[in-house]
Amino acid sequence: MLKQYRNNLLQIIQEQGLNPRLFQSEENELYEKKAFEITLKDSPMKFIVRNNPGNFHKFIWNYTYFEPEYHMVECTSFENKEVLYATFSDWLQNHVKPYIYEITEPDMWTHVESETPLINGSEITEEGTSTFSDDEKIRIRMSINEFRLVIIKNFEPTKEELKIINARLEYLADSVDRLNKLDWRSIAFTTLIAISTALALDTEKGQLLFDLFKQVFSNLLQLMQ
Repeated sequence: MLKQYRNNLLQIIQEQGLNPRLFQSEENELYEKKAFEITLKDSPMKFIVRNNPGNFHKFIWNYTYFEPEYHMVECTSFENKEVLYATFSDWLQNHVKPYIYEITEPDMWTHVESETPLINGSEITEEGTSTFSDDEKIRIRMSINEFRLVIIKNFEPTKEELKIINARLEYLADSVDRLNKLDWRSIAFTTLIAISTALALDTEKGQLLFDLFKQVFSNLLQLMQ
């Protein structure tokens, strides 16, 4: 497969807002023919492209469906690059992204137990359902901005990922004006889940995100009780 077409597939990955480092590529063989194989690392998700033996600019491909059995479907005729690119983009959007979401989505039932300082199930008190003071709102917004910088430093989000992160943190900052402390605590938790998903974090890095949040908000966690 010509380098220009291989490079264009990499560009499509980036345009979809995915980190290219999540993928690996290699020259392989399929049906005793040379093929270019793109694999989502440590997963069954593959996209395999072969050239027409007599034409560099015609392609046929196989790719893995996101479904319980991870079946591989096959294109039945050689197509031009435009059809290849559209199919590859569709595969990323409708199969790879749902797979990433599934394997990186934190188990909220686990966090209900493990993240007690953030979302503990203690009794709902009058203090817990009170609103934030003006001073508390300022301190929280400063901590949210610090947390944003910590995320950038530790996870190096892409432009698209950062756009999602900024939107979620801005929503969290704005919510201190309209939510009581108990409800805000729940929004903070769902914000962390959303950011973890946007960054496609594995379990270990997802835990790091939660730990960093607790570090940044260490002096404010009592406000969430």
